[in-house]
Amino acid sequence: MLAAGRSRRMGRTNKLLAELDGVPLVRRVTATVIRAGLDPVVVVLGHDAGPVRASLDGLPVRFTMNERHGEGIGSSVAAGVRV
Repeated sequence: MLAAGRSRRMGRTNKLLAELDGVPLVRRVTATVIRAGLDPVVVVLGHDAGPVRASLDGLPVRFTMNERHGEGIGSSVAAGVRV
């Protein structure tokens, strides 16, 4: 799961943390991926790493940090593949 970007197109709100019926979108999508049976689920963090990670608390996922997330999606894909 790529969750490292800045979400600039959404304005000031990080779209990953935007809520639908009180649940952050990143949690909804991640839970769907888990229910689909994908294993392991690796979440690549970057911008807003703390709040994004907290929103996934309790879900069976692995985390990795992409310190180079500002370089674009390719750097996040590479970070996830390395796990």
